[in-house]
Amino acid sequence: MPDLPEQDQQYLDNVKEQLKIDLNNVDNLLNLAQYQKLAGDYEGGIKTLKYAYTLDQTRHVTMNNLVDLYYINQQYDEAEKWCFILIEHDILWKNSYTFLRDIYKFHKKEKYYESNEFPELIEKAYSRAAIPKDKKFFILILINYYKDTDNPVKVIEYSQKYLEYDPENQAIKDLIDEYEKKLIDG
Repeated sequence: MPDLPEQDQQYLDNVKEQLKIDLNNVDNLLNLAQYQKLAGDYEGGIKTLKYAYTLDQTRHVTMNNLVDLYYINQQYDEAEKWCFILIEHDILWKNSYTFLRDIYKFHKKEKYYESNEFPELIEKAYSRAAIPKDKKFFILILINYYKDTDNPVKVIEYSQKYLEYDPENQAIKDLIDEYEKKLIDG
């Protein structure tokens, strides 16, 4: 085991002690998985989190952490699968969309650049969002998606939607100007 700073060692000792008391405590397992992640034991963290999930299949943080560890461990199919499990539990869980964007944009490019699956998924979440903060989050993902896929009309469209929730946002106004100029200049 690597030498740890005293604070980290105390944390680990506390987790070990907690686990001696109750291995069926999801919070203890989440703590252990966090340590395993920090120690670089991604496979161990995945096993710990999968066990925690069997104990409580409603904890979003467990699913989110599984996505994170699978992603770090370059197991993109599993990360994607757990994103969709998480979305089934909570369609507005923002991290799942951020992970999917990264999985598709950098590792499964055909799902990002050659398919409408990703923007359709974001549109569905956007339509279910009730509060402006959530709507703005999904609109920003769509703006960036359409910038990445070189669709200036959609960049402008979603930028204008964004201004409905944040009319004073100068960066979005500048983006609209930039993309309108691109359309004019061809």
